Amino acid sequence: MKKFLCAILFLTMVISLSACGGKGVSTLVKHYGQEKVDEMEIECTDETQLKVANDLIAEAKDIMSYCGSGDGTNKEDCGALERYYFFDDKAVRADVSIELVTTKQENGKGYIWVKYSADYYDKDDTLVSGNGEAYSRWDIEQLDGKWTVTLIDEIP
Repeated sequence: MKKFLCAILFLTMVISLSACGGKGVSTLVKHYGQEKVDEMEIECTDETQLKVANDLIAEAKDIMSYCGSGDGTNKEDCGALERYYFFDDKAVRADVSIELVTTKQENGKGYIWVKYSADYYDKDDTLVSGNGEAYSRWDIEQLDGKWTVTLIDEIP
């Protein structure tokens, strides 16, 4: 009987996770289109491309982790990543996670897929603002020899 209940519980979990995963993919396809969603399945193994992507992800993480007013920030140099600045005088700490999904670059242009989340806390460690896990597709371009994020597309 115990094995039977465990088997039922396991099947229920699998069905629930499948339904959730399917809905997530459906939402991505509606927003980005199947062709772009399929890009996420292609693993990049090229070390040069991975370095470009990881350097831009590090820049994005620095920008997302910024807390305070906009004084002293260099928004002109970060391209479309500027949208990730969070200016709020109450926020004193950020908890940011960015994970590379995949990237592709050729002839000075390309894209990066990331999954990220960002939470901002005040001096009492109370959540001021939070962004749950989100997928984002960044168009990138080499401008004056520097790789730059030129467009960010994500589900609002």
